[in-house]
Amino acid sequence: MKFLESITLFSFISASLSLPNFEAFASNTFENIYPFPPKSFMTAMKWRWNRIPAIWPTSRPLTQTPKVGRTLQGQQATITWIGHSSFLAEFENFRILMDPVYSKTLGPHPWLAPSRVVDAGLSMEQTPKIDLILLSHDHFDHMDLPSLKFFAQRDNPVIIAGQGNKPLLEETGFSKIVELNWWDKHTVQEDVDVTFVPAQHWSTRSLLSRNTTLWGGFYFKLKGKTLYFVGDTGYHPKLFQEIQSRLGTPDFSFIPIGAYAPRDFMRDQHVDPKEAVDIHSDVKSKKSVGMHWGTFQLTDEAIDEPCELLKTETKIKGMRPDDFTCMEAGETRFIFNEEMRAEN
Repeated sequence: MKFLESITLFSFISASLSLPNFEAFASNTFENIYPFPPKSFMTAMKWRWNRIPAIWPTSRPLTQTPKVGRTLQGQQATITWIGHSSFLAEFENFRILMDPVYSKTLGPHPWLAPSRVVDAGLSMEQTPKIDLILLSHDHFDHMDLPSLKFFAQRDNPVIIAGQGNKPLLEETGFSKIVELNWWDKHTVQEDVDVTFVPAQHWSTRSLLSRNTTLWGGFYFKLKGKTLYFVGDTGYHPKLFQEIQSRLGTPDFSFIPIGAYAPRDFMRDQHVDPKEAVDIHSDVKSKKSVGMHWGTFQLTDEAIDEPCELLKTETKIKGMRPDDFTCMEAGETRFIFNEEMRAEN
């Protein structure tokens, strides 16, 4: 069993954890603003063979019923958590998907890939027509080609990603592709602007393609409101303070809180709940929600630990209970109209 688990880990690590660049002569590679050393394969395997992961349930039922496709007006907006880092945001006559991952397993080989513990909170068929997809980076738990292909064929939305992702997105069926460098802004339509911002992470979909595509997060403005989708990241205070200085205070942020244990292995590329609260504070976010947790068991922490630690940390910092919260898969919330409820 341990041999099979190690093969599974190798398959996932090769595309989702920080390993050295085996493409020694690769050109056009990207680097973090505040670089960190890559982990060696032997370090990764040492973690695997010596790890003591928390025991997750094999499955959990959905307890929420999403409320999507409703008529919204003015600055009314809802978000629905699909799971992991996947969100649907709905505004008046405009809908956005962030890092859509609906598949049961991650990666090209289901028998070697992590499986969902909680089903997608919203099925692809239930998802209303999408106008824009934001893609933070190319790791399998964020760039899920079967999900992307579905929306490319059904809706033909604009898709925005970091530089270097266009060839694969074209193969997947998209025709309206926008590649951005860090700090680039793209106007989707008159009242929709998207800026690609740096994150402390990396990219690859194989051992031979490390950092050949750009990773990051998104500041996007609609209906006079600013939202910040952080993407995967490690913590560096200068980075998030600079993002706030350049682009201002977000009205709402999506901040990762999971896949952080053990810290000596994950710190550079994934924040823990305490650092997630630091990001919230650095960018002066008015409200935030946690993501990147409770869906796929990628690291060693318990399934509910990220949300529990987030609640503890916000209490320690004297924050209001609704300043930075967690959601349940399939839950829908109004995010700018606190007097309104999504009835689930």
